Amino acid sequence: MKVLGFIIVCLTGALLLYGTGEFPDWGDPASPASTHLSNDYIEKVVEQTQVPNLVTAVLADYRGFDTMFETAVVFCAGLACFLLLRDFREKKERFYRHTPTGVILHVKDSKKILKTGKEFEHMDKDWVPTDLIIKTVCRILIPFIQIYALYVVAHGDFSPGGGFQGGVIFG
Repeated sequence: MKVLGFIIVCLTGALLLYGTGEFPDWGDPASPASTHLSNDYIEKVVEQTQVPNLVTAVLADYRGFDTMFETAVVFCAGLACFLLLRDFREKKERFYRHTPTGVILHVKDSKKILKTGKEFEHMDKDWVPTDLIIKTVCRILIPFIQIYALYVVAHGDFSPGGGFQGGVIFG
């Protein structure tokens, strides 16, 4: 059975290689895409899309659905990785913060769970201690970073940048 599969794969590969023999050379200026299509995009892009940046016009206007579904595929792949790689094991150690004093309790191998409420709050294993400097700097810087990300997204058709770069900055 493996030999038959190998023969089928080889025949399919040979058929595909034979079919690509008719293609123009890579980067050939006389190819149909270079002689007809590229000139049409370059000459009529501003008239048809009102976007001065050629790359943004092609990605957002001419290939809008393609770009949208590529983004959806990348999102689904990231979500699948998150769902497959998460940890399902029960946490044996727990962290609690005593709310009035701020003291952190580290409980190991205990079946008993402390009642959370006014006195205790549950914390994750990867907790970050509250620090006045970190909180203050984040409260000051994060809004400016978000505004800059929106600027990059909004001005992607006039300058380098766009949705991907703005999303990276925003994230």
